[in-house]
Amino acid sequence: MAMPVKVIVLLLIFSKLFKEIRLEEVKAIVKSQENESLIIFNIHGKLNELEKSFLNTHRMLEATQENLTACLHENPQISGILEKIHKLEMSVKEIRESTKRPGDIVIQRRMDGSEDFFRPWADYKQGFGNSSGEFFIGLDKLNKLTNSRPYELLILMEDWENDSRFARYDQFIIGTEAEKYILKELGKYSGSAGDALSYSLGQKFSTKDQDNDPWSKSCAVEYTGAWWYKECHRSNLNGSYLKGETKEYAKGVDWELFRGHYYSLKFVEMILRPT
Repeated sequence: MAMPVKVIVLLLIFSKLFKEIRLEEVKAIVKSQENESLIIFNIHGKLNELEKSFLNTHRMLEATQENLTACLHENPQISGILEKIHKLEMSVKEIRESTKRPGDIVIQRRMDGSEDFFRPWADYKQGFGNSSGEFFIGLDKLNKLTNSRPYELLILMEDWENDSRFARYDQFIIGTEAEKYILKELGKYSGSAGDALSYSLGQKFSTKDQDNDPWSKSCAVEYTGAWWYKECHRSNLNGSYLKGETKEYAKGVDWELFRGHYYSLKFVEMILRPT
């Protein structure tokens, strides 16, 4: 039976459409593969660039190592200096690590100037700040602690050039509020910062609203801090956070025998350690 002409025409049309659709699909697949190939090619190019960069860096490091080795051989004194620096760094690291001993109590910290230390008597009595940042433990608590058992006082300090020092006093006791939290005992000094605290031995604690020092003026007001002032101080660890060299005489976070009175330290930590 002969197929009607209309059917034949429709079949031809469908056949053509099918071929065109398949052709578009093939073109799309080819284009997709071309894009993937381009992406892969670009990735390979980047990897090659990275490989070259790593090789160049490695060669530079090797050359630097050779130059340093040659320099040390030609200049023995440099080797000695580097060895001393390494020993000093290890000493500072050991001191820092030693603060983690069980029983150690951090009683004061200065580190970023985030806390105001120019405060009244009531604040220093109760304590203030955050123990994970800048803070003072409080004179009431400090009195109870130092009279409950023997403690030594360890003071860690660091300047803005990353030079670290410490001061250790093998006994530390302060009095009651009725005694104005007098600095009763300090014991023997040892350390690398210099003994700047013994000058305060036997002195009462003073704040901006309680002048208990023997000077005719108020040391706390004059030097913007709170401390065991005499006439007036050789240390002022509760002074203003002035960040390094300053024109303000003795008003900063001050340890005279370390950086002098025209310098404010970057970091200070006062620690009680059981003996």
